Amino acid sequence: LTTLTLIFFLFDAFAFWRKFYMLTRKVQGRMNDIGLFLTSVARRQSGEVDKDGIDNSGYHPGAKALLDEVGHYLRLYHIFLWAEEAKRYKILLTKEGMDRMVIRGLLSKREYSVINSSIGLVGKRQWIVLEWITLRIEKGFNDGSLIDRDGSPTWSAILEQISLLRRFSATVYFETHGRMPIAYGMIFVR
Repeated sequence: LTTLTLIFFLFDAFAFWRKFYMLTRKVQGRMNDIGLFLTSVARRQSGEVDKDGIDNSGYHPGAKALLDEVGHYLRLYHIFLWAEEAKRYKILLTKEGMDRMVIRGLLSKREYSVINSSIGLVGKRQWIVLEWITLRIEKGFNDGSLIDRDGSPTWSAILEQISLLRRFSATVYFETHGRMPIAYGMIFVR
């Protein structure tokens, strides 16, 4: 009976690890997809086109600023996601941790103020940052920093990736806070 119990729990632990690993890769993948979509529709400066038809002149200053800002927000999102979910990173959510992120340039004083004033309303810091990402991308389409080429549904595709990022990130919480029904343990108590 003991061997059976250990095998069951070991198998369950491995299955949890594998599922959680795939979940973290999905979160990472959606963040990469957002970056890929944005760089593909970022306005470029007109300039030289090489023999293969590739424009090598770089991003328009407004588009570069948008890409830098969204990249910063994605990193901040990732920090807050794991700080909320992993005990070892919870210190980042304390006043001292947030102050240190400001000093290190990971968080601006304005962002720090907005997050602290909104946390009671939203609950988790990463959702605030995800909203900033969405709003900044929308502003980019409106101000011309991002171009929806040939009427393609780029904005919808980016929103879909943001939605998937939110879903996979929420699943991290559900997986870590509801891993094993109590009934399994009760089988062996009797």
